[in-house]
Amino acid sequence: MSILPVNEAFKAGECKMIHKFEAAGLGKAPFVFTGMEEKAHNNGDGTTKAGASCDYCSTSIRYVFWCRSADGKAFGVGCDCIRKVGDSSLVRMISQAERELKDKKNKIIRERKKANKIERLKAARENLSSVSGLLASKPHPNKYFADQGKTLLEYVRWNLDNGNELGYCFVERAINGKL
Repeated sequence: MSILPVNEAFKAGECKMIHKFEAAGLGKAPFVFTGMEEKAHNNGDGTTKAGASCDYCSTSIRYVFWCRSADGKAFGVGCDCIRKVGDSSLVRMISQAERELKDKKNKIIRERKKANKIERLKAARENLSSVSGLLASKPHPNKYFADQGKTLLEYVRWNLDNGNELGYCFVERAINGKL
């Protein structure tokens, strides 16, 4: 626990050092992490900005790490302030929360990419007949197969059947006249 010296005139039985959060009036030590919350304001142009402020330093923050003091006071601070005060137990707890948030966001991104890929494959299959003549007139991109008389259409069909992105890329390029 990071501690801060106080005046030398402390009473018998009192500690000479106190936690930085306690010195800031956020309650009595020890402190525990109780949860995390994202607070952001929409700017109206597709961007967002921090929607809260740290109770310790007053800096604007997007992610509020809620803590509770031994005397029951709840307060929200930023991860940087928790790290700056050096309370190792709080740092451990917020690090876990940050990992969980990162994992959750990465999962959402993966699911969004997967859904996009599925939509693009579906659209490519639906549009394949409109560009099949053009694709059939082009040689297979692999020289070995091209020498056997295989075409780009066969390559695209194989990629679409196997869920490969190259299939829809070639169809999209052919539709847009970039093939």
